[in-house]
Amino acid sequence: AEAIGRPFRLAMFTPAILRSGAHGPVVFPFQRETPFLNRLLWAISGLGLELNLRGLLNRERRHLGLAPIRNVYTHLVTRVLLAADPELAPIPADADRPGHQTGYWHLRPKETLPSRLERFLARGSRPVFIGFGSMGDPEPRRTAEAVERAVRAAGVRAVVQSGWGGLRV
Repeated sequence: AEAIGRPFRLAMFTPAILRSGAHGPVVFPFQRETPFLNRLLWAISGLGLELNLRGLLNRERRHLGLAPIRNVYTHLVTRVLLAADPELAPIPADADRPGHQTGYWHLRPKETLPSRLERFLARGSRPVFIGFGSMGDPEPRRTAEAVERAVRAAGVRAVVQSGWGGLRV
C-alpha cells in the first residue's frame, strides 16, 4: 500500500498485540500480571522482531523504492483498528499504540444456524457463549470437563465453540 501511495490500516481482533504492562506478548506461553515483567517481555520480543525481520523488510522496501524502517513493531503496528468489543477486550490504558477501537465486526450470516442450535436457543434463557477460537488444547477432555463444571456451577446455559481445541462438551 505504501509503495503505491494507498492508505492502509492494521485490523486486529485482540488488544493482545498492543504493547502494554497489562499483558505480556502472545509469543510467550505464560502471562504475568506484573507490569514490569510484561514490559520486559515486550522488550525481549521486540528485539527478536528486529533481529528476525528488519533486514528482510528493509531489503524488500529498498526493492520497492521505499525508505528503510527503524523499528519493526512501530512500523507494523500503526494506524490500528481494533475489531473487538470494548466491554470484553478493552485497549489497555497504557498501550503505547492505542489506535481506534471499532467494536466487533459482525458479518451477515450467509446460512442459518444448525437446527439443533436453533432449538436450543429457543428453549430457554439466553446462554453464555464460551469460545476458544484458534487456541489449541493438548488436553481437550480435561478442558471440556472444566468448562462443564463451570457452566453447572454458574447455573447458566452455554454454547461452547471448540475452535481448534477439539473440545466435546
